Amino acid sequence: MESSSESYEMLWDRAVKEDMLSFEKLYKSLYSELYHYSLKLSNDEGIAEDAIQDTFLYIWSHKKNIGKIYAVKSYFFRAVRNNCLLLIKRRKKISSMESVEDQLNLRIDPAEMLSR
Repeated sequence: MESSSESYEMLWDRAVKEDMLSFEKLYKSLYSELYHYSLKLSNDEGIAEDAIQDTFLYIWSHKKNIGKIYAVKSYFFRAVRNNCLLLIKRRKKISSMESVEDQLNLRIDPAEMLSR
């Protein structure tokens, strides 16, 4: 963390009060660790980055509903983990759907259907 006088909890408490600078400091302080963690989970740089971005955007937009967090670092790690797993699941679903679509395209030629 940049400044030892500012804990994650202090930054979060100010962020909840619409202090974007504190939220940005929180983001910058946690990003590197969160990135390495989500990269280990996903083994995909894109998913790792997306999971962090999506998490921070979601948390910023719902900060009033979230309220007080007593273990901010743990909270963000768990949130990024959940988001990372969700993105992995979605990517697998999309990739399996693309596979099915590719197989269908190989089996059915539209020109062949018209000639019948």
